[in-house]
Amino acid sequence: MKKATIILLIIMIVSFTVALVLVGIQIQNIDDLKDAIYISVNEIKEIDLTEEVNRITLDSETVDILNIYSTKEDKIKIEVNGEYISIISKGIEIYTKEKEGSLEISVREKGMPRYISLTIYNQGLMIDLYIPESYSEELKIDAYYDDIYIDDAILEKVKITGLDECEDWPDDCEDWLD
Repeated sequence: MKKATIILLIIMIVSFTVALVLVGIQIQNIDDLKDAIYISVNEIKEIDLTEEVNRITLDSETVDILNIYSTKEDKIKIEVNGEYISIISKGIEIYTKEKEGSLEISVREKGMPRYISLTIYNQGLMIDLYIPESYSEELKIDAYYDDIYIDDAILEKVKITGLDECEDWPDDCEDWLD
């Protein structure tokens, strides 16, 4: 009986530890921030836009503000700027992958799997996404953002999808736009 109790206790401790890592650490008291790391972010990545790309997918669980601009350049440019607080972090990284006509762009903490974040407090992290004015296919936004600005030139030419809260984009989503 003692052996079974010890094994169950070990399983419980390991499970609790894994759950904390997967869900993230929630700060309940400002005094808990004494060991936190203040991280300033200024990441830029440029990607050549090929003719095969007919969908750009953008997702981020760590960024609150999204600005999408049209550019005369033939490259897609992603800039991530701002500050955040984390107990454990190696910084923010921009991941890209082109596959079967789709360009996937993901902004997340370095070394963390998609949809898992140990960010505790975000102080204005923002993405500036520059899309060539020659692009007229689909842009899928695969995350929730507090504020979204989309250049009129993009709204006129690009099909915006992925904003599940907005049934009829952009008419039902005017409160999301600046």
